[in-house]
Amino acid sequence: MSQNIISADTQAAQDYLKAHGSEYQMKPVTASLIPPAFVGKEHVTYVLDNEGNVVVEGKNTYSHEVVEVKFPTPIGELDGKKVYNAWLVKKDKFEKTYGGLPKGTLGGEKFQKPNPDFLVEIDDELMKIFGAEPGADSVDVGVFWADDGKMKAFKGGLYTGYHVIAKSMADIMYEKL
Repeated sequence: MSQNIISADTQAAQDYLKAHGSEYQMKPVTASLIPPAFVGKEHVTYVLDNEGNVVVEGKNTYSHEVVEVKFPTPIGELDGKKVYNAWLVKKDKFEKTYGGLPKGTLGGEKFQKPNPDFLVEIDDELMKIFGAEPGADSVDVGVFWADDGKMKAFKGGLYTGYHVIAKSMADIMYEKL
């Protein structure tokens, strides 16, 4: 049986966030411009699932129009190598969110998001809005930025209004205000 995937930014989910959300501050990130040799190559974003396992969240393609952003602390290891939660952001979106662009391609500059985010914990009601079966711990939701158009929402994680974050990642990424 195939699941009808509900968009993460559906109006019902937005309304739930507005009614039940709280302010969270994103922890500092590092950011780098994309080296020319990387343009056109695949970028894989890794996250932790609800059990703390390193898993692929999504795949994108490096370009000159994006910045690579990551949390400076590894989230785990995969095949004996340190793995970071890193993702690609369009330059204009990054500049609007963080107030500037990184100047280099290596190592990354530290950036702090100046404004808090409004998030809500993913509970049974939000899982229902996302189309999960009763009692389910996860459900696929539609997102515009992933190559396959979806990501997994885990009960107990956080919902941002367009993105979902597993609880184990939320602890790395955010502090509740």
